Amino acid sequence: MSNSVDWPDNPFWDFSLKFYGQEGVAERLITLQENLDADVNIMLYCCWAAYLGAPGLTETEITYVVSPVKRWQKEIVTPLRTLRSKLKIDTSGGPYPWSDNIRMKIKIAELEAERLEQLMIYQAQSVEGRAQIETWEKRSYAKSNLFYYLNSHCREPDSEEKKIIDY
Repeated sequence: MSNSVDWPDNPFWDFSLKFYGQEGVAERLITLQENLDADVNIMLYCCWAAYLGAPGLTETEITYVVSPVKRWQKEIVTPLRTLRSKLKIDTSGGPYPWSDNIRMKIKIAELEAERLEQLMIYQAQSVEGRAQIETWEKRSYAKSNLFYYLNSHCREPDSEEKKIIDY
């Protein structure tokens, strides 16, 4: 039985796949997620807005992005991630390779849940920027957006976490 659903176009998702796949990006975002209880998809949104040339996001814009996905992240994405991580180190008695097969299916479900979260963000918030800005400006906007999100919705990054963002 196949229950396939076609995903609508989502430039934010397309950006995220390319950006997250760059060397070191995934590791840095996951470290911030684990240390600060930050949402990787919101951090990716901060970077995507900067990539589009949007100047620094405001408190209202960040809240508008966080609000519709907060419950989804807490009740769906995080439990899937926790279960997948648990099965990686403790199969609770489930024999390998079947337990690993289940872990891989949970990983796929987690990725699809992340994709849906990004669709929710994309559909809830439009971003307009200046197409022709320099790369250094985009990096500056991204850092500013990330610091603002983390300070206002997580906690202030310590000196090591600031280095990760300044990279």
